[in-house]
Amino acid sequence: MCQYESALTQQNCIELRILFCQDVLHLTINESQIIFFPITTLVLQNITINTMNEIEYELREKDIRFYNDIKLINNADFKRSMTQNQAIIPGALSVIAFFYFLYYQDFRTGLIIGAIGVVWGLAVPAYLRYSSWQQVRQKYSDSDLKNILGKRTLKIQPGRIIETKDGEESTIPWKDVMRIEVNKARTYGFIYFDHNAALIIPKKTVKKAKFMDFMVQAMEFHAEADDD
Repeated sequence: MCQYESALTQQNCIELRILFCQDVLHLTINESQIIFFPITTLVLQNITINTMNEIEYELREKDIRFYNDIKLINNADFKRSMTQNQAIIPGALSVIAFFYFLYYQDFRTGLIIGAIGVVWGLAVPAYLRYSSWQQVRQKYSDSDLKNILGKRTLKIQPGRIIETKDGEESTIPWKDVMRIEVNKARTYGFIYFDHNAALIIPKKTVKKAKFMDFMVQAMEFHAEADDD
């Protein structure tokens, strides 16, 4: 849908048409030359229109759980436990099952042991992740979750992040940000303050701006702050 249209005539010889349509600025001069500008960042008559610097999104409990899973994956002890339960134990059970097949010709026992190995490799790691999340979940009261979850607005500017939730505004300087990351699937963005605390931005609930445009702009502002 086109949002705005105007026509200006100067000295009856130059006609300029301005049309905002689907986030693109169309300029037509004398009905012949057409110029297109994306209005991601546009300065027109001293008015700046920037659609990358502000997003609205909703943080859900499953988003916090996803973040917790990422922390677990990067934890050395958890990695060792997952390797043991996903590979070593199922692998050992598979060898035993194969031995029963070949040596004893006991297909029934071998099949049972092999099935146990498969179930172990799938169920135990899932249980470990679930158990870890339950431990984290117990640290939060219902009121804590109410404050953490829900809709909010993030606005990024050179020098700071402005977060607004339930009408309350807080400002975070870029110097307090450790790093900014997007997961490989590009479904989540993270603005880290330390190794255990981050703003979690789920792409699925983002409104106002495009998720990746916002994250790239945030990275640029953070890099500029580091250079200062």
